[in-house]
Amino acid sequence: MSYVNSLPDHKRMSGYLIATLNAGLVTGLALSGGLAVFLHQPAAGVILFTALSFLPAGVILTAREPRTIAQERPGRILPLVREYRWLWYSSVILVGITGIASSLYPGYSMLSPDFIGLFIASMSVATIVAVLVVSCLPLQPITIIRFSTVFMALGLGVTYFSPLGFAMLGALAGFVMIAQMAFLAGIGENQGIAMGIFSTSSYLGISLLPFLAGIIVSRLGYAVAFFAAIILSQKITFTIGRCKCPDSRCPEKTERATGP
Repeated sequence: MSYVNSLPDHKRMSGYLIATLNAGLVTGLALSGGLAVFLHQPAAGVILFTALSFLPAGVILTAREPRTIAQERPGRILPLVREYRWLWYSSVILVGITGIASSLYPGYSMLSPDFIGLFIASMSVATIVAVLVVSCLPLQPITIIRFSTVFMALGLGVTYFSPLGFAMLGALAGFVMIAQMAFLAGIGENQGIAMGIFSTSSYLGISLLPFLAGIIVSRLGYAVAFFAAIILSQKITFTIGRCKCPDSRCPEKTERATGP
């Protein structure tokens, strides 16, 4: 991710990266499930993908860096965390919301597990489409994140009543991830550190928020848990504007500089 974000066409390449990651997730789920049913062996998918993992491992071990990567400065970790704290907050909340929807919906839905699984998989498919589209558009990162949070509330509301909301949440998550990576590309150096914090905040959200939502459900019910997630997402609408793009590589500054 750090290498991709250091490229001149980082936004388009980040779209390809996130799209392939989600494509791998969907393929792994579908293929593993199909093999388990067809071969009557639950471990068939694990065995297959363990064997396939040796192929990229061999490529990585023999590959050479295409160009020199800027050296990271570990002392920049805490300053980056502090300076872009509202961006990390948006990553925790907006990625975590997809985990909330995926973990809570099966608990009160009357649908069968396999049917719910298809709708949850549609979240990743929608993310693939969204990142490929938004990565080719000249949109401003902060604007994308702000508007995505507004529609994220709508997506959560739809998901509470219908699994059709999963695709909406997946698409919005894709918009947000591309926007966040485009924003962080403006840092220039220390992309390894920036992408490390970005990944940490994303996984923190998808692991912590469903846990907290589960506690709310056990005490106050599902509706309150969904409503709490909506409130958290809407806070980002006001706080994300406090993040200022760091230099001229930021898409927002580039667009203003070359505009009429």
